[in-house]
Order: sequence, then C-alpha cells, then structure tokens
Amino acid sequence: MSYLVSTIIPCYNAERTIEEAVDSALAQDLKDHEIVAVNDGSTDSTSAILERYADKIKVIHQPNRGLSAARNAAIASSASKYIALLDSDDQWLPGKLVRLVAELERRSDASLAFSEYGFMDTDSVEYGQSRIFGEISSVELLKKVPFPLFSLNQAIMPSTWLMNRSRLEQVGGFCEAFKGSGGFDDYWCLLLLRETGEFVYIPEKLVLYRLLYPSETADKYSAGLAVFAQLVKRRYGRVGEEIALRAKDGYCRSLLSKTAQLMNRGQKVAALRTLVHIAAVRPSYFLGAEFRNRLSLPKNRRRVRALLSPSKPRL
Repeated sequence: MSYLVSTIIPCYNAERTIEEAVDSALAQDLKDHEIVAVNDGSTDSTSAILERYADKIKVIHQPNRGLSAARNAAIASSASKYIALLDSDDQWLPGKLVRLVAELERRSDASLAFSEYGFMDTDSVEYGQSRIFGEISSVELLKKVPFPLFSLNQAIMPSTWLMNRSRLEQVGGFCEAFKGSGGFDDYWCLLLLRETGEFVYIPEKLVLYRLLYPSETADKYSAGLAVFAQLVKRRYGRVGEEIALRAKDGYCRSLLSKTAQLMNRGQKVAALRTLVHIAAVRPSYFLGAEFRNRLSLPKNRRRVRALLSPSKPRL
C-alpha cells in the first residue's frame, strides 16, 4: 500500500519522550499517512513502549547502527510520495503535515519544505520560538547553492522537514558515514537536497523541539563534524573549506557554552578539558571576535578568574 506521507521516527533509548512524539504524529489530521518507528538497539524500555503502538504504526527493531542508518531503514520499509522526519524527543503541533504537504503539492520544483519551531525543555514545557532567518531575507538565502547553512540565525531542525521522496532517493538518502547520533548528517543532507530542488519555508511554528543543554549534546557530535568537513571539502572545494570552518565555529560555540556550564557547577578540570577540545578542533577560534566578545562579558571574566585561581584544599 502506498501513502502520501511516511513519518520516520528513529529511536535510541527514548523511553522518556517517545510516547509524546508518537502521539503527536498520530494526532495529525492527514489521513493518507503511515508512521514507521525504528528501535535502533535501545537498552531501555523503548522497545516495549513502541510495541504498545504496534496496531497503529509500523515498528522495526535492529541492532544499534546510528541515526542515519535507522532513518534509512525506516525509509526503505515505507511507501509514500513524501517523507517526514520526527525525532523521538520532539513533538509536532496540530496541522503540521497538512500545511507542509499543501506547499509541496503546489511546488513540483521543491525538494523540501520546513517550518519554524518552538523550544521546549526536558519537562516538555515550551519557552520560546525559533527565528530561522533572523533579520536576513529568507528569499535571499533560499536561492543560494550550496545552501548557506551557517548564515542562518538558527538551524533547520529535521523534525520540521517534509521531503520529496524522489529527491531524497536522488541524493542517496542519509549518509551512513555519520555514525552514532550524527550531529551533522542533517546538514549534509540539506546541502544535497538543495542541489536537487527548491526549499519552501513556512514561517509558522509547527513543531516543538526539545533543546538539551550543550553539556549533554556537544561532545557526541565531534565525529560527525569530522565527516561533514571531509565531505563538503571534497564536494565543494574552496567553498566547502569555508563551510567546514563555519561548521567548526558553530561547534566550538556550543563547546564554549558547555565550558560555562561546567564552571557554574565548579567542575574546573572538565571545563579545562573542553577548552582543550576547542583548541584541537579550531585553534584560531580563540583569536576570533566571537570569543573575544564572549570573554568581555563580566560573568565570563569571573569564570576565567575562577578557572585560573588555585582550588582551596578541602578540610
């Protein structure tokens, strides 16, 4: 049986959030819609939770192979014109699919549609909204190839995407060179998709994205950054080198935020290790305006003084 949309939900140890994610997909008012969830070798109760939905969604179980491989496995077992992504810790708002499908149905030249999103914390409390393009014209940036990922005010989160299946197949799906949780696999896919067709931007909040602390997410993306840098340099030459540098700057920014959080907790050794990590990724980051501006803030100067001061011996 073929559907209009297949929703792809990769899951790894997602017992705390997977029910909310699946329920938000089931609540969509698009009738011609299938949901495919992949349990990617979870060691918690994710598998048991998914099985409770077995009469409503398709569930695939596989050994842990990473996010890209899980997405590809779900896509391979689906049948639809369009592919939607939903991360296991995010939620869709009502009308998300209908709104994006309507845009792609009238735009045969488009490879992807995406929307703005709200932020929620670990307790599913919403506290803000994205502004993907900020003060920059969306029309201006959407025309560019390669797509200027790092000129955006905020990332285009995968849970906001709706893709033309044939265009996704044209670029080979998700690159499985990105292992584990990836982190830059979606950026690479966006670059390739933009080469195959236009992007359609919906300036409405249609998704809730769960924003974790940088200390919980930053380190796991290091391997994905290295793969991304290699791929963009190979494909785009000098332009790719600039894309890779911008990606490294963004990654260092998240590591610097992690350093601040570690200092707030009094974890000096871990904070120093994170600074060493930044130096290994992009040594010149410490010479740039962004670092200098952040260092000039009074709270960050206090953190530096605390980091450099000897710890008092405990009695």
